[in-house]
Amino acid sequence: MAVLHQASYQALKEVVAEKIASTLLSMRKGKLHITAGGGGTYGKIVD
Repeated sequence: MAVLHQASYQALKEVVAEKIASTLLSMRKGKLHITAGGGGTYGKIVD
């Protein structure tokens, strides 16, 4: 959970691609729109 909520951008970039690090930060700031999953399906990121 620390990766999703606390790890810095620099720390994330050391272990994942820059696009993934940017996406995680967008999620933290509430700028990423996600449709909910359910009934055996995963949610999806909406552009």
